[in-house]
Amino acid sequence: MQFGLRTLFLVFFVLATAFAAFGPAGFLIAPWLVAVAVCFRIAIARRDGAAAILGIILLVGPLFVPVTCRAGESSRRSCCQSTLTQIGIALSNYADRYGCLPPAIVADANGRPMCSWRVLLLPYVEENGVYVKYRFDEPWDGPNNQKLATTTLAAWHCPSQPVATDDRPAPTHFVAITGPDTAWPGDHGCPARAIEDPANTILLVEVDRSDIAWCEPRDLAIDDVIHDEQGLAGAIGSRHGSIDDSYFVRGARGGHVLTADGMSHYL
Repeated sequence: MQFGLRTLFLVFFVLATAFAAFGPAGFLIAPWLVAVAVCFRIAIARRDGAAAILGIILLVGPLFVPVTCRAGESSRRSCCQSTLTQIGIALSNYADRYGCLPPAIVADANGRPMCSWRVLLLPYVEENGVYVKYRFDEPWDGPNNQKLATTTLAAWHCPSQPVATDDRPAPTHFVAITGPDTAWPGDHGCPARAIEDPANTILLVEVDRSDIAWCEPRDLAIDDVIHDEQGLAGAIGSRHGSIDDSYFVRGARGGHVLTADGMSHYL
Protein backbone atom coordinates (compact mmCIF):
# COMPACT_ATOMS: atom_id res chain seq x y z
CA MET A 1 0.00 0.00 0.00
CA GLN A 2 1.34 3.43 -0.93
CA PHE A 3 1.06 6.38 1.43
CA GLY A 4 1.01 9.92 0.14
CA LEU A 5 2.03 13.12 1.85
CA ARG A 6 -1.55 13.66 2.98
CA THR A 7 -1.66 10.28 4.72
CA LEU A 8 1.63 10.88 6.49
CA PHE A 9 0.39 14.28 7.61
CA LEU A 10 -2.78 12.70 9.03
CA VAL A 11 -0.73 10.08 10.89
CA PHE A 12 1.50 12.79 12.35
CA PHE A 13 -1.58 14.84 13.28
CA VAL A 14 -3.18 11.88 15.07
CA LEU A 15 0.03 11.17 17.00
CA ALA A 16 0.44 14.79 18.04
CA THR A 17 -3.21 15.12 19.06
CA ALA A 18 -3.17 11.88 21.04
CA PHE A 19 0.03 12.90 22.85
CA ALA A 20 -1.43 16.32 23.68
CA ALA A 21 -4.63 14.77 25.00
CA PHE A 22 -3.31 11.69 26.84
CA GLY A 23 0.40 12.31 27.37
CA PRO A 24 2.79 9.37 26.79
CA ALA A 25 -0.20 7.02 26.67
CA GLY A 26 -1.14 8.75 23.43
CA PHE A 27 1.62 6.87 21.61
CA LEU A 28 -0.35 3.70 22.33
CA ILE A 29 -3.76 5.16 21.56
CA ALA A 30 -2.75 6.79 18.25
CA PRO A 31 -1.72 3.56 16.46
CA TRP A 32 -5.03 2.04 17.53
CA LEU A 33 -6.95 4.96 15.99
CA VAL A 34 -4.88 4.75 12.80
CA ALA A 35 -5.46 0.99 12.55
CA VAL A 36 -9.21 1.45 12.94
CA ALA A 37 -9.24 4.17 10.27
CA VAL A 38 -7.20 2.06 7.83
CA CYS A 39 -9.48 -0.95 8.27
CA PHE A 40 -12.62 1.07 7.58
CA ARG A 41 -10.98 2.83 4.64
CA ILE A 42 -10.08 -0.50 3.05
CA ALA A 43 -13.56 -1.85 3.80
CA ILE A 44 -15.22 1.12 2.07
CA ALA A 45 -12.84 1.32 -0.90
CA ARG A 46 -12.74 -2.38 -1.65
CA ARG A 47 -16.01 -3.44 -0.05
CA ASP A 48 -13.99 -5.88 2.03
CA GLY A 49 -16.14 -7.50 4.72
CA ALA A 50 -13.15 -8.95 6.56
CA ALA A 51 -11.59 -5.49 6.91
CA ALA A 52 -14.89 -4.11 8.20
CA ILE A 53 -15.14 -6.86 10.82
CA LEU A 54 -11.53 -6.29 11.88
CA GLY A 55 -12.22 -2.55 12.20
CA ILE A 56 -15.24 -3.21 14.39
CA ILE A 57 -13.23 -5.54 16.61
CA LEU A 58 -10.45 -2.96 16.98
CA LEU A 59 -12.99 -0.26 17.74
CA VAL A 60 -15.06 -2.20 20.28
CA GLY A 61 -12.34 -4.40 21.83
CA PRO A 62 -10.74 -1.75 24.10
CA LEU A 63 -14.12 -1.16 25.75
CA PHE A 64 -13.63 -4.45 27.57
CA VAL A 65 -10.16 -3.54 28.86
CA PRO A 66 -11.41 -1.62 31.95
CA VAL A 67 -13.62 -4.57 32.89
CA THR A 68 -10.68 -6.97 32.61
CA CYS A 69 -8.38 -4.68 34.60
CA ARG A 70 -11.02 -4.19 37.26
CA ALA A 71 -11.54 -7.95 37.58
CA GLY A 72 -7.79 -8.60 37.80
CA GLU A 73 -7.19 -5.97 40.47
CA SER A 74 -10.29 -7.09 42.37
CA SER A 75 -8.86 -10.60 42.49
CA ARG A 76 -5.46 -9.38 43.70
CA ARG A 77 -7.05 -7.19 46.35
CA SER A 78 -9.20 -10.09 47.55
CA CYS A 79 -6.12 -12.33 47.71
CA CYS A 80 -4.22 -9.67 49.65
CA GLN A 81 -7.02 -9.35 52.18
CA SER A 82 -7.23 -13.14 52.47
CA THR A 83 -3.49 -13.29 53.18
CA LEU A 84 -3.88 -10.78 55.99
CA THR A 85 -6.77 -12.82 57.41
CA GLN A 86 -4.56 -15.93 57.38
CA ILE A 87 -1.92 -14.02 59.32
CA GLY A 88 -4.62 -13.18 61.86
CA ILE A 89 -5.44 -16.87 62.23
CA ALA A 90 -1.74 -17.65 62.66
CA LEU A 91 -1.42 -15.01 65.39
CA SER A 92 -4.45 -16.49 67.15
CA ASN A 93 -2.94 -19.99 67.01
CA TYR A 94 0.36 -18.65 68.35
CA ALA A 95 -1.46 -16.90 71.21
CA ASP A 96 -3.38 -20.08 72.03
CA ARG A 97 -0.09 -21.95 72.42
CA TYR A 98 2.00 -19.36 74.26
CA GLY A 99 -0.68 -17.26 75.94
CA CYS A 100 0.38 -14.07 74.18
CA LEU A 101 1.16 -12.55 70.81
CA PRO A 102 4.73 -12.93 69.58
CA PRO A 103 7.12 -10.12 70.58
CA ALA A 104 7.69 -7.49 67.92
CA ILE A 105 11.42 -8.19 68.07
CA VAL A 106 13.56 -11.05 69.34
CA ALA A 107 16.71 -9.75 71.05
CA ASP A 108 19.87 -11.51 72.19
CA ALA A 109 21.30 -11.43 75.73
CA ASN A 110 22.81 -8.00 75.05
CA GLY A 111 19.51 -6.54 73.86
CA ARG A 112 20.52 -6.51 70.21
CA PRO A 113 17.50 -7.08 67.89
CA MET A 114 17.97 -10.38 66.05
CA CYS A 115 14.76 -11.05 64.15
CA SER A 116 11.14 -10.05 63.67
CA TRP A 117 7.90 -11.54 64.95
CA ARG A 118 7.34 -12.69 61.38
CA VAL A 119 10.11 -15.26 61.80
CA LEU A 120 8.42 -16.71 64.90
CA LEU A 121 5.18 -16.99 62.97
CA LEU A 122 6.65 -18.95 60.04
CA PRO A 123 5.50 -22.40 61.31
CA TYR A 124 1.95 -21.04 61.55
CA VAL A 125 1.83 -19.71 57.98
CA GLU A 126 2.99 -22.96 56.34
CA GLU A 127 6.63 -21.87 56.07
CA ASN A 128 8.19 -24.35 58.49
CA GLY A 129 10.80 -25.27 55.87
CA VAL A 130 12.20 -21.73 56.06
CA TYR A 131 11.84 -21.61 59.84
CA VAL A 132 14.03 -24.67 60.47
CA LYS A 133 16.80 -23.13 58.33
CA TYR A 134 16.76 -19.85 60.27
CA ARG A 135 19.62 -19.40 62.71
CA PHE A 136 18.57 -17.60 65.89
CA ASP A 137 22.19 -17.29 67.03
CA GLU A 138 22.93 -14.69 64.34
CA PRO A 139 21.21 -11.41 63.32
CA TRP A 140 18.55 -11.32 60.61
CA ASP A 141 21.15 -10.01 58.15
CA GLY A 142 23.83 -12.52 59.13
CA PRO A 143 25.50 -14.80 56.53
CA ASN A 144 22.92 -17.60 56.78
CA ASN A 145 19.79 -15.59 57.46
CA GLN A 146 20.52 -13.05 54.74
CA LYS A 147 20.25 -15.82 52.16
CA LEU A 148 16.82 -16.74 53.51
CA ALA A 149 15.82 -13.06 53.53
CA THR A 150 16.01 -12.86 49.74
CA THR A 151 13.20 -15.41 49.41
CA THR A 152 9.79 -13.87 48.73
CA LEU A 153 7.27 -15.59 51.01
CA ALA A 154 3.59 -15.60 50.10
CA ALA A 155 2.62 -14.93 53.72
CA TRP A 156 4.25 -11.49 53.69
CA HIS A 157 3.65 -10.53 50.06
CA CYS A 158 0.68 -8.67 48.56
CA PRO A 159 -0.09 -9.81 44.97
CA SER A 160 -0.53 -6.20 43.84
CA GLN A 161 3.07 -5.45 44.79
CA PRO A 162 6.01 -6.36 42.51
CA VAL A 163 8.13 -9.38 43.38
CA ALA A 164 11.77 -8.63 44.18
CA THR A 165 13.98 -9.79 41.32
CA ASP A 166 17.42 -8.93 42.71
CA ASP A 167 19.52 -10.24 45.58
CA ARG A 168 18.23 -7.71 48.08
CA PRO A 169 16.09 -8.93 51.03
CA ALA A 170 12.46 -9.51 50.05
CA PRO A 171 10.21 -6.92 51.71
CA THR A 172 7.17 -7.54 53.84
CA HIS A 173 4.00 -5.69 52.89
CA PHE A 174 2.40 -6.30 56.28
CA VAL A 175 3.85 -4.62 59.35
CA ALA A 176 2.84 -4.22 62.97
CA ILE A 177 2.14 -0.95 64.75
CA THR A 178 4.60 -0.98 67.62
CA GLY A 179 5.27 1.10 70.71
CA PRO A 180 3.74 1.98 74.08
CA ASP A 181 0.04 1.14 74.53
CA THR A 182 -0.03 -1.02 71.39
CA ALA A 183 -0.31 -4.80 71.03
CA TRP A 184 3.40 -4.85 70.08
CA PRO A 185 5.23 -3.18 73.01
CA GLY A 186 8.69 -4.43 72.06
CA ASP A 187 10.71 -7.47 73.09
CA HIS A 188 7.90 -9.19 75.00
CA GLY A 189 4.57 -10.54 73.83
CA CYS A 190 1.28 -8.90 74.69
CA PRO A 191 -1.31 -11.22 76.32
CA ALA A 192 -4.39 -11.43 74.12
CA ARG A 193 -6.64 -10.82 77.14
CA ALA A 194 -4.88 -7.49 77.74
CA ILE A 195 -6.45 -6.02 74.58
CA GLU A 196 -9.62 -4.38 75.88
CA ASP A 197 -11.28 -3.57 72.54
CA PRO A 198 -10.12 -6.11 69.94
CA ALA A 199 -12.50 -4.94 67.21
CA ASN A 200 -11.02 -1.44 67.28
CA THR A 201 -7.39 -2.30 67.97
CA ILE A 202 -5.22 -2.43 64.84
CA LEU A 203 -2.50 -5.08 64.91
CA LEU A 204 -1.14 -4.98 61.36
CA VAL A 205 -1.29 -2.64 58.39
CA GLU A 206 -0.47 -3.03 54.72
CA VAL A 207 2.29 -0.76 53.45
CA ASP A 208 3.12 0.29 49.91
CA ARG A 209 6.68 0.04 48.55
CA SER A 210 7.92 -1.36 51.84
CA ASP A 211 11.65 -1.21 52.53
CA ILE A 212 11.36 -3.56 55.52
CA ALA A 213 12.69 -7.09 54.97
CA TRP A 214 10.28 -9.78 56.15
CA CYS A 215 12.74 -11.05 58.79
CA GLU A 216 14.00 -7.60 59.80
CA PRO A 217 13.12 -6.53 63.39
CA ARG A 218 11.51 -3.30 62.23
CA ASP A 219 7.88 -2.25 61.84
CA LEU A 220 5.76 0.90 61.99
CA ALA A 221 6.24 2.87 65.22
CA ILE A 222 3.11 4.41 66.72
CA ASP A 223 4.98 7.71 67.10
CA ASP A 224 5.47 7.88 63.32
CA VAL A 225 1.73 7.45 62.84
CA ILE A 226 0.84 10.08 65.43
CA HIS A 227 3.24 12.68 64.04
CA ASP A 228 2.24 12.11 60.41
CA GLU A 229 0.03 14.97 59.23
CA GLN A 230 -2.37 12.48 57.63
CA GLY A 231 -2.32 10.08 60.57
CA LEU A 232 -2.71 6.40 59.71
CA ALA A 233 -3.69 7.27 56.14
CA GLY A 234 -0.27 8.82 55.63
CA ALA A 235 1.52 5.81 57.02
CA ILE A 236 -0.19 3.06 55.05
CA GLY A 237 -1.13 2.60 51.42
CA SER A 238 -1.39 0.07 48.66
CA ARG A 239 -1.29 -0.44 44.92
CA HIS A 240 -4.92 -1.39 44.79
CA GLY A 241 -5.97 1.02 42.05
CA SER A 242 -9.52 2.25 41.81
CA ILE A 243 -10.64 1.93 38.19
CA ASP A 244 -13.40 4.16 36.90
CA ASP A 245 -15.48 3.77 33.74
CA SER A 246 -12.77 5.09 31.43
CA TYR A 247 -9.53 3.42 30.38
CA PHE A 248 -7.48 4.92 33.16
CA VAL A 249 -6.44 3.66 36.59
CA ARG A 250 -6.60 6.04 39.49
CA GLY A 251 -4.01 6.14 42.25
CA ALA A 252 -3.99 4.09 45.43
CA ARG A 253 -6.84 4.88 47.79
CA GLY A 254 -5.98 3.01 50.98
CA GLY A 255 -4.79 -0.26 52.42
CA HIS A 256 -5.76 -3.30 54.44
CA VAL A 257 -5.53 -3.51 58.21
CA LEU A 258 -5.92 -6.40 60.64
CA THR A 259 -7.68 -5.83 63.94
CA ALA A 260 -7.16 -7.83 67.10
CA ASP A 261 -10.42 -9.72 66.63
CA GLY A 262 -8.87 -11.39 63.57
CA MET A 263 -10.83 -9.39 61.00
CA SER A 264 -9.19 -7.70 58.02
CA HIS A 265 -10.57 -4.42 56.68
CA TYR A 266 -9.88 -2.10 53.74
CA LEU A 267 -9.52 1.53 54.80
